[in-house]
Amino acid sequence: RLDAGPKGATVQFHKNKFGNPGGLVSFIQGQRGAASVKDNRIVVRQVWEREGDRVKGVYAIAKQLAGLVAG
Repeated sequence: RLDAGPKGATVQFHKNKFGNPGGLVSFIQGQRGAASVKDNRIVVRQVWEREGDRVKGVYAIAKQLAGLVAG
């Protein structure tokens, strides 16, 4: 599940599992403090004032995470 708002996005995985835990840790570290784990969710803080920016931002997050599982 991927939700976005004007202050960022939250990511929650089905059954709280991710296919590449090491890659997920690398993703969080690569966000340079903008991502954290809270209540089995990944919170990515980013200012997206326009809805189009949110769509682009969420797409980028989903693409990165999908690449971690496929790679």
